[in-house]
Amino acid sequence: MDIEETTSTADSTAKATPIEEAPKPKAAKPVKAEAPSPKTDVPAGTVIQMSALAEVCGNTKNSESVRWVQRRLIELGHYAAGSDLPGWLCEGTVGALTEYQAKAKIKAESERDRAVIESLMKGTPASITV
Repeated sequence: MDIEETTSTADSTAKATPIEEAPKPKAAKPVKAEAPSPKTDVPAGTVIQMSALAEVCGNTKNSESVRWVQRRLIELGHYAAGSDLPGWLCEGTVGALTEYQAKAKIKAESERDRAVIESLMKGTPASITV
């Protein structure tokens, strides 16, 4: 069985339609960096013991209270708190607390006063004890 091929020819008098250029993309607007989220990962039931903040690089090491203070400082952008070992209250954490106290304009005798820690932990479910 033979198959016949047929081809059609375009009319030579037809005019070509000009192709429109694709629209140029608009310049992207710069994205503004957002401040760290004020949300917290401090869980309900967390207790911050002020006595754990009494000595700088003293006998209180690997303290759960200091660890939560460090995490909260880091959440709020005071990253020097991360330079100390978790739970150890040393120069990095004290420096971050001093920075936080100054930024928050808290009048207190020390960066480890209760007023500073209460302000720091505001917005979290943590409680503060002596």
